[in-house]
Amino acid sequence: MEIFVSSFFIFLYVVIALFIMYCYFRIVTKAGFAWEYGILAFIPVINIVWFIIFAFDTWPIEETFKHAKSKKSNKNPNSQI
Repeated sequence: MEIFVSSFFIFLYVVIALFIMYCYFRIVTKAGFAWEYGILAFIPVINIVWFIIFAFDTWPIEETFKHAKSKKSNKNPNSQI
């Protein structure tokens, strides 16, 4: 019985860790970064540095929106945005 309980909790731990990893990958890719940066969330100390960079750096998706917005305003200079 002990083996079953301990193996169940190990399995549960692995499933939760994989789900959290998947969530990190989704967040990072939606921000416009490569999905590999999600792995940095699981490396001690580097995850804190990456979190600070992630929070304060300009995201690639922001640059895309800024470029699209400037392109739109160049087409019609009289438009109100």
